[in-house]
Amino acid sequence: AAGSAAGSYIFYGWAHDPSPDGIIQCGSITSDASGNYSATLGWEPQCMMFRAMTYGDFLRLGDTIRGMTPNASPLYLAFEVTGAEAVNAPFPRPNARGFNGTGAGNTLSYLYVAIRRSSKPPTSASQVFAPRAHTGTGTSPVTITTGFHSDMTLVKRRDSGSGTVLYSRNRPAT
Repeated sequence: AAGSAAGSYIFYGWAHDPSPDGIIQCGSITSDASGNYSATLGWEPQCMMFRAMTYGDFLRLGDTIRGMTPNASPLYLAFEVTGAEAVNAPFPRPNARGFNGTGAGNTLSYLYVAIRRSSKPPTSASQVFAPRAHTGTGTSPVTITTGFHSDMTLVKRRDSGSGTVLYSRNRPAT
């Protein structure tokens, strides 16, 4: 990652596909003053990554296997935390056309990656996901290629517990 400190990192990249038969969407959303938010994707998500940007929240991963349903907050994994699955924070609830939820009771901005419930599986994982490992000195910019335009990227230091950065083409890095 350009301008990052010396160390080893893992890069994850996702493609954004807003077409009606697309399988993944990456974006941002802002809640209203009561903390309510909703997004229309055109389909029901099966897996989501979600992060409140306003107060530097953890990046959370939830899916239908962990209980992500329209009626309940699921167990989720938090990328920056070592430990078991948790359920102590609001998480989006899927619906037939997207997702909705309630946050902390005030206006917050969120980043999300939503993966469609199986209706059009990719023909290969490399169409939507590209993990890459890199070891460098941090003295010069690094270019990592994916084979697709990455709309959202997670960069995680492999040699320490700190240094996780989430990039989105629509939002500044955090």
